[in-house]
Amino acid sequence: GNVAGMSASSTLADSWEAKIQRNGIGQEIERVLTGGVSSQQSYHSSGMPATQTIRSGLRKTRQCSYHWDANSR
Repeated sequence: GNVAGMSASSTLADSWEAKIQRNGIGQEIERVLTGGVSSQQSYHSSGMPATQTIRSGLRKTRQCSYHWDANSR
């Protein structure tokens, strides 16, 4: 199966967690991290990455778009 989350800690104050959501074919579409950082991805119909948006809380900190040619480059 696919990983849906992970966590680690050495002490309660140093703990962190990641929650991962996937689409119907198993591609990661969202990752939410401790502290309010999140990453959302979308994909072209070919399965290649189309967009990625990084947020800190409600503030968008980065947005990328990907374009692929016939040779997936």
